[in-house]
Order: sequence, then structure tokens, then C-alpha cells
Amino acid sequence: MSKLLVCFVIFLCLYFALMFPVMAIFGVRVEMRRSKTLTTIIRWRKRSHSIWSDPLLRKLLELVAGAIPLSPESEAKMNEELARADLPYSAQEYYARAILSGLAGLAVALFAAMVHSTILVIGGLLLAVYLFMKNYEEVKDLLKNKYELIESEIPTFIRSVESGLKADRDIIRVMERYNRIASPAMRSELEILIADMNTSSVPQALMKFDNRMNTPEISRLVAALVEVDRGVDASLTLQYLAQDMTSMRREMITRELDKRPGKMKMAILPAGAILVVMMFYMLIEAVIKSSGSIF
Repeated sequence: MSKLLVCFVIFLCLYFALMFPVMAIFGVRVEMRRSKTLTTIIRWRKRSHSIWSDPLLRKLLELVAGAIPLSPESEAKMNEELARADLPYSAQEYYARAILSGLAGLAVALFAAMVHSTILVIGGLLLAVYLFMKNYEEVKDLLKNKYELIESEIPTFIRSVESGLKADRDIIRVMERYNRIASPAMRSELEILIADMNTSSVPQALMKFDNRMNTPEISRLVAALVEVDRGVDASLTLQYLAQDMTSMRREMITRELDKRPGKMKMAILPAGAILVVMMFYMLIEAVIKSSGSIF
């Protein structure tokens, strides 16, 4: 029976150790952690699946939100960040959600204390801290992931704008055409830009867009587009910028390819560790048998 158990454990170890290398060889993603970019897009497209959409929880959220004091400056800043992250809450509701999530963990700890379970009490307290911080930091996490996705799209965006301006000098129409094929992250920013250009002047809207994006590539593009709006021929500047974006895109691809060997090493590491453990097991078993035969 013990030998059968040992064989079963060895089989499980070999299975899990070799699973990741085989997946990597056949091109299957081996990261245990889900892509942040994918998680961000899923959150944008599935807002209605949030538990806070429940009418009862929504009423509770609004009730707690009404008791949260915020200065006008803090409220305006948070509301702006929530809008950019596409979170359907006001500033007070966002903080109330974090508080209520933490209280849910405290409720678990309180129940554990009633049944005299020390482990569950500790688990409930840790859960309370985790839920509070997860909901409190969600807007920062979403914005970080969003701009990582936008950063990877900037070369394509700038080259498309440069190409579009060759046939049409209307900046708004060029932005609207690209907006149809943009990623969800870039589309949310372009919709703000297009709305600003339609309601105010094009240079002012472009400057706001530059401040939001805060990247040197977008700053160069905005400077060239402001010149185009003034009637200045900036085709040469845009052409040089598009060439730089082609080089930037190649560098991004090269960096991504350079990460692959490291991911493969991470996939093979469990197999190596299991093989070392098995070798030590067989060595120890051989030593024990030899000692038994001697004595």
C-alpha cells in the first residue's frame, strides 16, 4: 500500500512538473497570473456583473456614501479618475464600497469569534484588509493597466494619424476614423478628445489630451497637430515622427521576444525541482536499505 502511494505521489509530481514545459512547447501561455490588460478589458465590458448592481446593495452603498465627507477638490479629482477608469461610481460611493467590503471581512472574523475559531478570526481579519485595499486601489490599478495598453498602441495610433492627414487635413475626422478601430483603452481617451474638439477649440482639446496621456510621443504629435490646425505644413515633422514610431514598435516586439526565454525557464523550473527531490528520495531509500542489510 505504501509503495502504491509513493508511486501515485511520484506520478502527480511528474504530471505537474512536466505540464508547464509541454504547454510552453506547444505555444500555450504558461503564466499562472492572468494578463492585466485582459483583466482590464473584461472589467470594462462586464460592469453590469458587479455585485453592487443589486438594488439592495446599491441602496446600502448610497446610504454609506452619504456619510463620507470629502473636500470639493478631492471629490472632483476622484470623480475625474473614476470617469477615466470607467468605474460607474461617484467618489463617495467608491470609498463606501471599499469600507463595506472591509466590513464583510470583519463580519467573518466576528462570526469566527462567536464559534471560538482562532484560525477563522485571523483569516477574517486578513480578508477584511485584502478586500478593503483591493477596492480602495482599484482605480489606480485600472488606470495603470489602461495606460500600459495605450502605450503599446501609441506607435500604431501615431502612424495612422500621420497617414490619415495625407488624405484629409481635418483633424477631427481623422481621429473619428481611428476611433472606430481603437482598443477600448484608447477609444475612451479619443472619445473625450473628440468631444472636447467639438465643444471647444482643437488646440485646447489637444493640450488636454497631451496632459492626460503624459508621454513624449503624444507631446510631439500634439505639437505637430497644433501646427496643422493653424495651417502650417507639418507633414515633414509627422513623417519623421511616424518613422520613429516604426522603430519604437520594433523595439517593443524585441523586448517582448526577449521575455520569452525567461518565461520558459519559469515553466521548466518546477520540473527541475521535482527531479531533484525524486533523486534525493531514491538516494535516501537506497541508503536506508543498505543500512538495513548491514545491521
